[in-house]
Parts: sequence; C-alpha cells; structure tokens
Amino acid sequence: MRPGVEHQHQPIVPGTRWQVHCNDCGAAFDSAAPSEDAALSEARADHDPAHTHLSVQAVDYSSHPLYVGRPKGPPKR
Repeated sequence: MRPGVEHQHQPIVPGTRWQVHCNDCGAAFDSAAPSEDAALSEARADHDPAHTHLSVQAVDYSSHPLYVGRPKGPPKR
C-alpha cells in the first residue's frame, strides 16, 4: 500500500498521522509520513500537478469508534 492515498480509491492508511486536503478539487489523502512537509510531498506526488492549493492537518483516527485497530468489546462511554 502506498503511504499517501486518496480516500475515494483506497482504505485509510494504517498509522495515519496526517490528512492532506486538496482545496482545488476536494480530494483527501491520508499519510503516515513522519512530518507535515513529508505528507504534503507524498500528496503532491500522487495528485494532479495543476492542483497546488493543499492543506494539511494532524489526525488521530485511533480515537474514532469505527477504527479497525480498536479493542474488542463494547465501546467506552
């Protein structure tokens, strides 16, 4: 699996630390890159070069209730 992929085409990347959003077309990319700059570089490499308005934010999918890596059993309340 590639380190940065579009949500529309691939599942969420395991170990995701960053989400890069294309403000030109709305595509979202997950990245397990070690830094914000590396995540932006991955998204630029995999996306339309004409789309230059990218933003990045840190994410923590492990806290989401549908996260695949969550422990078995009832959700915590």
